[in-house]
Amino acid sequence: MSTFFDSVVTLTHTPLQRASLARFGLPCPRSTVFDPAAVRLMKDGAPLECRIKALSHWPDGSLRWMLCEAIVNQAGSIDLCVDERPRRQPAASETLPIERLNNRGSQATQDESAAWQLFNSLAMHFEIDVDGNDSAREWLLAKAEPDKNTDTLWQTIRFDCVTSELPGEEGSPLPLNLTLIFCFCHDTGEFELKVRIHNPSAASHPDGCWDLGDSGSRYINLFRLCLAPTEPEETEIQLLCEDTGSARGDGVDAVPVYSVADGDFELHQTGSGGENWQSPVHWDESKRSTVKANGFVVTRGEGEQLASGLRAEPVLQLKFDDQCMVLQPQDFWQNFPARINASKNKLSLDLFPEKTELCGGESKTWSIKGRVYPKAGTPTFKRNAFRVPLVAYNQNYLNECEVLPHLHFTDEKSDLTDLIQAGLSGSCSFYEKRERVDEFGWRNFGDLWADHECHGLEPKPYFISHYNNQYDPLMGMTLQYLQHGQTQWLELVQPLNLHIQDIDIYDTDQDKAEYNGGLFWHTNHYLPAETSGHRSYSKHHTAVYQDFQGGGGPGGQHCYTTGLALQYFLFGDTRAKQKVIQLTDWIRQFYNGNGTVLDRTFRLLTIDFKKNVFTNIGIKAPGYRYPLDRGIGNYLNALIDCYDVTGNRHLLREMGYVIRQTCHPDENITLRNLDDIENSWFYTVFLQAVGRFLFLKESLNSIDPDYWYARQCLLHFGHWMLNNERYYLDTPEKLEFPNDTWCAQDIRKANLFCFMYYFAESEAPDFLARADEFYRYASERLADSEEAQYTRLLALMMQNDGVQQKFKSRPRSPVKPEQHDFGAPPVYSPATILITYVRDMLKALVNFSIYREVRWLKLRLR
Repeated sequence: MSTFFDSVVTLTHTPLQRASLARFGLPCPRSTVFDPAAVRLMKDGAPLECRIKALSHWPDGSLRWMLCEAIVNQAGSIDLCVDERPRRQPAASETLPIERLNNRGSQATQDESAAWQLFNSLAMHFEIDVDGNDSAREWLLAKAEPDKNTDTLWQTIRFDCVTSELPGEEGSPLPLNLTLIFCFCHDTGEFELKVRIHNPSAASHPDGCWDLGDSGSRYINLFRLCLAPTEPEETEIQLLCEDTGSARGDGVDAVPVYSVADGDFELHQTGSGGENWQSPVHWDESKRSTVKANGFVVTRGEGEQLASGLRAEPVLQLKFDDQCMVLQPQDFWQNFPARINASKNKLSLDLFPEKTELCGGESKTWSIKGRVYPKAGTPTFKRNAFRVPLVAYNQNYLNECEVLPHLHFTDEKSDLTDLIQAGLSGSCSFYEKRERVDEFGWRNFGDLWADHECHGLEPKPYFISHYNNQYDPLMGMTLQYLQHGQTQWLELVQPLNLHIQDIDIYDTDQDKAEYNGGLFWHTNHYLPAETSGHRSYSKHHTAVYQDFQGGGGPGGQHCYTTGLALQYFLFGDTRAKQKVIQLTDWIRQFYNGNGTVLDRTFRLLTIDFKKNVFTNIGIKAPGYRYPLDRGIGNYLNALIDCYDVTGNRHLLREMGYVIRQTCHPDENITLRNLDDIENSWFYTVFLQAVGRFLFLKESLNSIDPDYWYARQCLLHFGHWMLNNERYYLDTPEKLEFPNDTWCAQDIRKANLFCFMYYFAESEAPDFLARADEFYRYASERLADSEEAQYTRLLALMMQNDGVQQKFKSRPRSPVKPEQHDFGAPPVYSPATILITYVRDMLKALVNFSIYREVRWLKLRLR
């Protein structure tokens, strides 16, 4: 007997040239799939060649999310079949067509420099020129890590390398890291090379400013991937170069093809090819543009120009004696500057071909997709050779799985749907905004222009402000893709995901604990980014608003992990999973310290004894460990996402602890001063996270005291909101900038009223009535607002979409209400603070390390 689910996904890309590998995540209802080998994917009644990998589990051990790999060759729906008796698939026996070489071309030992051979046809290595010195600079292999899961169609191996030492100012080593990931599908011949370069050093950020030109940066004058045919006389190399920035017909014959048989050639993309290529988004530390020319040029020999254009999308074809290989660098022109050189003896891709500053904790990832064919079966040489099969999800199936239990997916429009669609098409779409400021180039591509920051200011030719994933548009766009099946959202999601991982996250462990591994704030409010790049604050910034901050790095008020978790579940992005874990570790240390004696004492003096005043973690009410604000809401969301990707049940207890240390079900809410909107509005962010915690606990059937504590807190605040909350813009005198962002923030209240109806002690239609009131108000006001298409407002709408749809059918919690006595709310007590301090100190002393203490002091005093 088998369990059958019709049309769980639909393949949307057609036609496909030939059989290709589709990889997509799929949720599973609880207690349905216990063994990946029991899963079959069916198309038109026939089983597909497929493999299934578990990504996460329900508490009973059944699969919660799985990664599906299937060989497909046409569009259409795919069914899911779960057999009662698992059918074991043979593990992959083929070896990957990559092996390490030494400098002499034979197999390498662990200590030798990093070089590889691909498909017995190409020798591959990297060249680098750092800080103006390319002498004796090699990549040394630190670790080779093949995928432990051999039962996969997409075999993977990862190589981690490091440069030989780069002496710092005091003679300390300043390494650069290189990661090479090679993936290959034997069944289709498809492969992918992912290359990532990373500067693990900390930035010095003097006076809390994070400008380009920082002493922690590395200056790379050349970073080159070299591919040399093992038999150059028997190899033919060709380049197809389409200009996608110019108006022309779609005929393949119109696209020029260049061959090394006619002489060496070079393709150089120097600028984006857009009208605004001289935008200040490309400034260096001296406010000089790094872009000297626009578009691309193809030359031969000593500079003979063969062609020029705006936006090159190159495809390379290498014909060997017995096979053909096609390569396509992904997002080539978008990640300019980039260069391709080809000769009979070598093909090279200059990934950083000119002076490039790689900031401390910054990295960059490139992807090159390829395919090998038997020479007799080589297809027509054309662009889009690597069109990846994509899927649209069955919304009813997503709802049945309850992996996002606080949301509902449906074709039925919400009050926000049409407003959100403006981000995908029209004159103010995210695509058009990208063009207006030329948000292209290796550091910029993927990020969103924070156009709302120039609202109300005197118009300027350019106002550069970077968004850095505030309010998690990565999550919002991904949810829109799931909600409506529009794969156009993925054209924004995928580069944004890479940008967050490479640029927005401070990927170092060499700085203060509250900075290491954190997410950088968006660039400063109402000010152009100047020379801060995608970091928060510039030395050129001056005070322009109340409580202006002139310095600081990553902060707990800006931590967004849900979008990254979705990239892991939907696309199998293991690095996104690692970033969720990293951000959770960071925000935990931000609010709890790093466990050293000195740090705990410092927090005692600067945080613990403070009450109702601003500290570096926010404003704490007396008796509580944490402030009631969005930072703790972010902390709670990060714990939920980390639990989702790891299944670590200790995180569930930590979630309960955070809630208990932030609010109480019987506290006097008037003491919170929630009518002080500017300093307290973000309590709604925390309550939304509490609601998400409750939905998670119910989906896990984990009904315990932490659940009841959180539920009673939510309803305690809910009844206060029912009687006291109004639209923010009804009292503009309480707001420093009474703009329509406040209207978009009101959507949070509507969602909370829905949650409170769901968890209420009895049928409480007043909650839903207030929810409808706030939804209607927000949608009607924003429909007539010139601000509705600003990035921040779109992000807020996308982040909060999906809840209204869930409550169309007026669902109620299946867990019957209970009342529990959780004692009196905490009060301020120096004695209690000292007792907690002593307990924490005893824990710190158990793990005492003089090195960690000295390091903490040095970092604090630098």
